[in-house]
Amino acid sequence: MFFTSSTRIVTESILNEDTGEINKKDFIEVKKTKNLRGGFVLMYPTNYDEVMAKTINSNKEMLALLWIKNSFTFQKVEVPITFKYAKEDGLEISKRQFSQLVKKLVEVQFLMRVSRGMYRMNPFIYIPYKADGELLQKEWNDLKEIS
Repeated sequence: MFFTSSTRIVTESILNEDTGEINKKDFIEVKKTKNLRGGFVLMYPTNYDEVMAKTINSNKEMLALLWIKNSFTFQKVEVPITFKYAKEDGLEISKRQFSQLVKKLVEVQFLMRVSRGMYRMNPFIYIPYKADGELLQKEWNDLKEIS
């Protein structure tokens, strides 16, 4: 992780209370941003496009991958990914094809198997909307060390 900063000059109109005049004043605005993926590119060289290229062979598998990706939210970081739940949500994919897809996603480290049927998505490849990416990445690294 690394930080970048940028500065810019912002001109504001300010009311001088003593004279009642409007004066222009320049302020320096400093913006600091944090890049969550910065130092981890070598550890996880796979990005989302590479995951799709390595695992997707059909439209059904693409729909299954989207279903898996959308199962994760900022509130649900460990999700049950089973054929039963996929069928209940209307995915039309064979059990064999679904199992092979999940296996490939684990092999390319897009998913981590936490327990039977429970998975966690790699936050270095994809971070769900509103999720705390820094916390998820720390938890991912802690789980990698344990397993």
